[in-house]
Amino acid sequence: MIGVHGIPVGNRIEVKTIHYNPDSLPAVNKAKFTMVESLPEELAPVKGKRNVLYLDPKTKKLTYEQKDRPLSQEEVMADLATAIA
Repeated sequence: MIGVHGIPVGNRIEVKTIHYNPDSLPAVNKAKFTMVESLPEELAPVKGKRNVLYLDPKTKKLTYEQKDRPLSQEEVMADLATAIA
């Protein structure tokens, strides 16, 4: 089993912590985690996006969604190099 923990976002939870050995935790800490069988496969990388893992607390189904993120310095430099080439 894998333990996931996060913050509520609407009617689901944005996963912030994944614990691959939750049985090693004290009971008081383990109780904070939702146990799941496995994690879904991450989505393919997209420039300017990051994968965010969400948990539906009713079904315990995990899904990834891609959310906007700032471009890294390397991505900005690559875009500039392409633009002036």
